Order: sequence, then structure tokens, then C-alpha cells
Amino acid sequence: MNIPVLENAELKDKRVLLRLDFDHIFEKNFKRGKMDRFSIVEPTLRYLLNAKAKIVIAPSFTRTKNKNKTEYSIEPYARHICDIFKCNVYLTEYVVGGLPQKLSQDMEPGSILFLENLFEMEGETNAENEFAEKLSQLGDIYVNEAFSLSGASLASNTAIYDFFDNENIYAGLNFESEYTNMLMLNSSEKLFTLCLNVDTDITEALAAAENLIERIDRILLLGEISSLYSLVKSGADNHNFSKNVVNKIKKVVNSAEVRGIEIVHMVDYYASDENSKAQLIRNEIFNNKQGYIDIGDETGKIFSDALSESSLVLWLGNKPNKESDLVFGSAKILDTINKNALYVISAGSDKINTEIISQTEDGFFQFQSSCYNTFVNSIASEGMPAIEILEAKFG
Repeated sequence: MNIPVLENAELKDKRVLLRLDFDHIFEKNFKRGKMDRFSIVEPTLRYLLNAKAKIVIAPSFTRTKNKNKTEYSIEPYARHICDIFKCNVYLTEYVVGGLPQKLSQDMEPGSILFLENLFEMEGETNAENEFAEKLSQLGDIYVNEAFSLSGASLASNTAIYDFFDNENIYAGLNFESEYTNMLMLNSSEKLFTLCLNVDTDITEALAAAENLIERIDRILLLGEISSLYSLVKSGADNHNFSKNVVNKIKKVVNSAEVRGIEIVHMVDYYASDENSKAQLIRNEIFNNKQGYIDIGDETGKIFSDALSESSLVLWLGNKPNKESDLVFGSAKILDTINKNALYVISAGSDKINTEIISQTEDGFFQFQSSCYNTFVNSIASEGMPAIEILEAKFG
């Protein structure tokens, strides 16, 4: 799909309706949310401001039900962006109608107008055409920077496209990156290595592996998920994993074996707490939540050999920590990735992955998704109405 990109847009003095998703519950005094989603949208905001556009932000975030609207308004984000960019930021308690429309027309180029939370509007959540048309009247150009909402059918990301000409529809910088990498993994010509390094949300990681099984040529298992695999293969039952999780790993293993997919897991690892020296541990279940952990030399070599045969890697979960004192086997992995110029895409938990990190800055990931569930579901061809409509529109 060839969604027009911002670099090709004439933005000066134009009203840009920018759809953003902050996706976190607010608490009083802005205790949460300030940096969670802001780091994702900052590059697009900065680009639009530098281009002297009039930016109308159509935001959404999950708000605790029955809370006072004043306490849980979008105002903290508006104040934060005002402090960061040192530009004029306007705030209206309305989403559509005469007042925001007049403000959008009268504001100076290089300024920002914040609408209130779209999720408060039934027309938005019901994907109503009438609401979408009113929202479209606030912008000459529409920019979608809410990739995380691609699985939802909303007025602002589906119905709204009927009210803009194709030449006035653009993807935000992050949306474009997420979509490009999704296409790369979903290409019929590419098989990729899946690495699962998840010590929490194991169920989600296994569900992702199950959904992606047709696209995988090998699976690498780290951390608790590696221990789970060892337990299942040995038939041991003295563990704390739930029956649901055990059944899921069995299903993934069976699917992989039937398809001849190689499964690689930990055979040794280093562990220590804050007061002890790192110890090499072999053939034991991973159980070191309170201390430091890194894979051992033998596992590092096994993983490096497997990665040497890969060109594309999807890494779900935590990456090896090169900042830690423990960089034994992980150092081999990092070295293999760098030497072989592997393209590594990371999709970690929404709660912890909040920045797009380049290979140059990070030395590990070429691209780090900011939207775990949306990214994985999109690769697995789950229902993505916002993406499907864009693909139909731009072919």
C-alpha cells in the first residue's frame, strides 16, 4: 500500500487534523501518561510544527468511568506539549462544532489546538458518519498517528476517510514505520525467526506464536518461557504454571514440530543477586526474578548459530541487557546480529515499550514497535478495520 507520507505534503498554513492515541488512564496531577505515548507522537508533532501547520489534535485516552471530567481532561497533555515545544497551545472542551472550527481557522501557523477526549463521544465509538463529517471540518489535511487503534472501528479512523480527498490523507511518521515493518513480516516471500523472551504475559506471547506459526522458520525461547518448554518436554508437573499456559505451549510445540520448525531454548544461564557473584547454572528451571540474569556461553553460541541463518527476526519481549554486568551469552547474540546485519523487529509489552529505537542508537533493534498487541495482531491478519480501509483506498 502506498499511503502518502508527510514528507510529500504541503503543510504550511494548512489545518492538520492529527489523530493521536495516548491510551492510558489519567490520574490527578498527571502522574501517568506523560511519557508513555508522548514519545511515540513527538517526531510527527515536531515535523508538523516545523512545517508551520495549524495542528488540531484529535486525541483519545481511556478514562476511569464516573470520574470528574475536569480532573481527567486532556489538559495535562496540552500543558506538557506547551512546555516541550514552546508553542501556542489552545484547549477546547468540545470535540466538534462551531467553537473548535473557528479556533482551527483563527489560530496561528505553528500552533496546536487540543480537542477533548474522543472516547467521550458516542459518535466516535459507534463510527457514525455524521460525527466523522463534523470532525473532518476541523482540518484541510488528515494525519493518522494512532496505529494502536487500528483494530478498532471508530469514526476518526474509518468513517472519516470519506470526507477527505486521497491527496489530503497521510500517515504519521510512527504509523508509517509500524505499517512498513508489519508488511515486511507479513510478506508471502519471507519467513522469519521468532524469539520469545517474555517473563510476564506469557499467555500473550504464546498466543502470538500460535497465530504467527505459518510465517516462522525457527523459534528461540528465553527466560521463563524456555523453562516452560523444558517442563513440557520432560513431562514434569512440579511447577507453578497454569494449566492454560501449559496447554498453550504444548499447542505451539506440536504445531512447530508438525511443520518442521526448529525450536531453540536455554541450556545454561548466569544468575546472581545484588550481593553475590554471578553463577553459571545448567539444566535447572529458570527462577531468578529478584536478581540479574543472562544466558550462558553455551546458550549464547546455540542462539548465535541459529540467528546466523536468519535475515529477519521478530523479538517478542525483553532484549539482552548490554548495560548489565552480565553480558556473557547475550554478547554473542549482539555480536551475531551486528556482524550479520540482521533486521530485528521488537514488539514488547505496551507497558514498557514506549520509544522507537533505531539500530544506530540501540545497537540491537532496527525497529521497536510501540503497540505490542496491534502490531502482532496485524501480522497475524487479525481484523484491522482502520488498516483495511486505508489499503482499499490506496490500493
